[in-house]
Amino acid sequence: MAWLDDLDNTTGPGDGSENSTFDFNKWINKTKTFEGWKKEKYNDSKKILTVGYGFNLEDPATLKILKSKGFDTEGLSKGTVHMTRAQADPLVADIYKQSYNIAAKRFPNFNTFPDEIKHTVTDMIYNMGEPRFSKFKKMQHALLNNDYNEAAKEIKNSLYATQVGDREIGRAHV
Repeated sequence: MAWLDDLDNTTGPGDGSENSTFDFNKWINKTKTFEGWKKEKYNDSKKILTVGYGFNLEDPATLKILKSKGFDTEGLSKGTVHMTRAQADPLVADIYKQSYNIAAKRFPNFNTFPDEIKHTVTDMIYNMGEPRFSKFKKMQHALLNNDYNEAAKEIKNSLYATQVGDREIGRAHV
């Protein structure tokens, strides 16, 4: 189901999704593909300092995980420390799961979302951090009401969608 592209075929509670088992590995791998890999710091399309698989070095939650794993976040930010894929692979899972948990807390009905929507919301939080995600008020209101069509329209019409382009549409594809 591609909920951003194929709005007429989007279903919600009652379609069996509330009993689905979310496949973290599948969705984490999609996020890794979309984010790409860079061992050195770089500025993303919004000029946010980033490293690895799109690890936002300005997001407090991401920094907390990096620090808890012993990373020199100041060195990463300055470019004096680099990250290996071996170091980044477990981190991407930790940060993705943290983003998933943030989404689950933000939306009491999160467990009823189809997996594609769970992933899109989780991936947006992963990509931009919770503070920026919290600014999507109309989209959040739509999701709280299980109005996936309206939520998709809000994403498609956002500056965020223009910054990530076709990549955002691809996030919702199975």
